[in-house]
Amino acid sequence: MILIIGYGNTLRRDDGGGVALAKKLHQIWHEQQLHVQIIIVHQLVPELAQDIAHEDISTVVFVDTRIIDSCLDNHGIEIQPISLQDSSPASNHYMTATTLMTYAHFLYNAHAVALQVTVPGHDFGYGEIFSDITQQALDNLPDSVYTLF
Repeated sequence: MILIIGYGNTLRRDDGGGVALAKKLHQIWHEQQLHVQIIIVHQLVPELAQDIAHEDISTVVFVDTRIIDSCLDNHGIEIQPISLQDSSPASNHYMTATTLMTYAHFLYNAHAVALQVTVPGHDFGYGEIFSDITQQALDNLPDSVYTLF
């Protein structure tokens, strides 16, 4: 089963792009008859390690907004593999997908493959409407998201 974890603040404009993309991916892969589950959260937390480690989960797809700084940055959807940290992760107030996957591995012996899928964003002010850059990326998904599995 594929577990999609979409995260971001839907009240901070482009920060909600990861949540919107997670919902789109869930719909696309569900329509392709794939076994897929979705979890939407504001931020990654250690408690998600238990969901990741469930025996039915073979792939975890983390979906978030990445900050772009200039017109030179990639304005499309990016897909990157996530690998485990070499050592036990330290505890801090900011959890990354890599740290969370490492927790799941060390604490629950999880063996799922993980991917990070990101949508570009540059406007994180208050509001629920995406910037043109984020909306265009969401409207023009690359073929790779349809053939990933």
